Amino acid sequence: MEGQVLRTLVKIIYMKQLFTVILLFMTLCGYCERKSSLPYDSTAKKFIIDTVIEAESKTKDALHSLVIEWIALNYKSANDVIQLNDKENGTIIAKGVYVNVIFAPVLALGYEVGHTLTIKIKDNKIKVTIDNLKYEYFDKGHHSYSLESLLITKPVLAKKQMITFEHNINKRLSATIEEISKYINTTVKNDW
Repeated sequence: MEGQVLRTLVKIIYMKQLFTVILLFMTLCGYCERKSSLPYDSTAKKFIIDTVIEAESKTKDALHSLVIEWIALNYKSANDVIQLNDKENGTIIAKGVYVNVIFAPVLALGYEVGHTLTIKIKDNKIKVTIDNLKYEYFDKGHHSYSLESLLITKPVLAKKQMITFEHNINKRLSATIEEISKYINTTVKNDW
């Protein structure tokens, strides 16, 4: 009888230890972060692109005008997206949307990514920052989720979808930087 009680106690202790290990493993997995191919600032805990573009022989005022022109040409409505236009301090902040980052033809749904574009301007250079990336969709109302939560802390897309989504966002971010750089560095003789 004592042997059976002892075996039962050992089983109970073993089950408690196993339960503790499983619980600990599940808790740790909940805190595991998935690596993303997007530029991630671990200090700020957000995706962010931050780059300086040289623009030789361009004054602060000339660069400011070129950036405003670029925004007007590349966003649906410059008046709607520009949140701050401080020429004196050389700061422009715009909020825009990358449409159809992934398109789901079956649902006729395009997934959009909202972003904040901040441009700091000095003579001969600008600093471009793209951050506050938000996944947005409209299904019985407007829904918005930070990309960090969608892709890192609580991934909800299938792995293949996440890779495609990240690749497409990276392409849009890189294209934005390239287009701004080309635009401010192109010399056009405006002799009409």
